[in-house]
Amino acid sequence: MSSSTIRLKEYDYSQAGAYFVTICAQNRECLFGNVVGAGPCACPEMTLNDAGWMVKTVWDEILEYYPGVDIDAFQIMPNHIYGIIIVGAAPRGRPVSGQPQTGKRGNGQPQGVARTGMANHVEMPVRSLGG
Repeated sequence: MSSSTIRLKEYDYSQAGAYFVTICAQNRECLFGNVVGAGPCACPEMTLNDAGWMVKTVWDEILEYYPGVDIDAFQIMPNHIYGIIIVGAAPRGRPVSGQPQTGKRGNGQPQGVARTGMANHVEMPVRSLGG
């Protein structure tokens, strides 16, 4: 696994915006459930196991624990999850007035880069909030 960053060099990740986040299970183990009905005539569907339901519950509770954060689309797969997190947002993705957005430690912004181990994956913001 490469230790190079997947972040865009010219983008300021401390600013408010919507971010597409992917989190892989360690060693890409299928921990969250199974895809069923993936035949030629069936529409595939993700069936969550207990760990998958736990992940869904945590995602649904993000708003209770992180003020200034909103959530959007989210999907659990057998060995990874992905979703859109809106940082520095009030409900409906509007910037929170007076909220620090400097990216310094202690203001609730994530620090550092987590290695995903996903080849050909580039991290990029979905959209920026405000002007």
